[in-house]
Amino acid sequence: MKKIMYFLFAFSIISFNLMSLVISAFCCGPPGQRRCYASGVCCLQGTADEYWHPVSCRDFNVWVRPERMMFTLAAKTPVNLYVENKGAYTDSYIVDYEKIPNDPNIIVDLAGVTPTGSIAPGEIKKLYPRIAVLSTITSADVIFIVNSTQEPTLQKSATLHIIESDYPVSLSELNLLGLIEILVLVGVIYFLILIKKG
Repeated sequence: MKKIMYFLFAFSIISFNLMSLVISAFCCGPPGQRRCYASGVCCLQGTADEYWHPVSCRDFNVWVRPERMMFTLAAKTPVNLYVENKGAYTDSYIVDYEKIPNDPNIIVDLAGVTPTGSIAPGEIKKLYPRIAVLSTITSADVIFIVNSTQEPTLQKSATLHIIESDYPVSLSELNLLGLIEILVLVGVIYFLILIKKG
C-alpha cells in the first residue's frame, strides 16, 4: 500500500511539473524579476529593460492635426500627419491613403512622406502629405493608412475630414448677374477715385 501511495505521490508531482512546462512557454523580464508566460513575446531580450508584451514588440500611433480642414481651390496644402513609435525597436513606416468618396478632384501627394525613415522608440515624427482640391466639394475624407516596414501586418490609420469651405470663385462659375455686379462695383470705385482727385 505504501508503494502505491509513493507511486501516486511521485506521479502527481511529475504530472504537475509537466503541466507547468506546457502552460509557461518562456520566461521574460529584467534580472531578478523574470516571470513565465504561455504566449506573447519577450521584447529587448537580454537587456536590463527586457519586458513581455501580449502581441508584439512593435507598436505605433498615428494621428492627424487638425482633424478637419478647409482647402483653397487648387492649392497644394500640407497636412500634419504624426507617427509615434511606441514599440521597443527602431522602425520605419509606409504611408498610403484612401479617399471617401473616391473623388478624382482630390489629389493626395505623398512625395517625401513615405517611407518615413527610421523612427526611434518613443520618437514622434511629423510628416507633411499635401492635398489639393480641384473643385468645390461639400465634404470628403482622406484616410491615411500606415504600415510598419518591420512587421507589415501591423497597420493603423488616421482620418482627415475635408469640410465644405468658401472656395475662390473662377470666372467660369460666375453667372451673368454676378459679373454685372462686379463691373458696376469697379465702375463706382473708379468714379469715386476720379472725384476725389479732381
